[in-house]
Amino acid sequence: MLARMRHTAVLLLGLVLLALALACGNTQPPTPTPSPADEHIERGDDHSRKGHYKEAIESYNEAIRLDPQNAKAYNNRGLTYQSLGKVEEAERDFQKAKELGYNP
Repeated sequence: MLARMRHTAVLLLGLVLLALALACGNTQPPTPTPSPADEHIERGDDHSRKGHYKEAIESYNEAIRLDPQNAKAYNNRGLTYQSLGKVEEAERDFQKAKELGYNP
């Protein structure tokens, strides 16, 4: 009798744990909302992919204005300057990105 009660208790505990697992689901941590600077970087990246380098630089400039410590904005602006053959501007931005910890 005691063995049967133990068996029933173990089954019930298993069902409770299963129900809890199903209730929790396969939850992923929430995706962080991009900052306004990140949105401008994405916009700049889109312009750059399309070959709209002037617009890309304007977007990166705005990202840097919003977040002067954003290394990715400097790096991506540097890549855009490089595409335009503006070597000095590109090197300056790459150096700033590196100082801010950017590591491609």
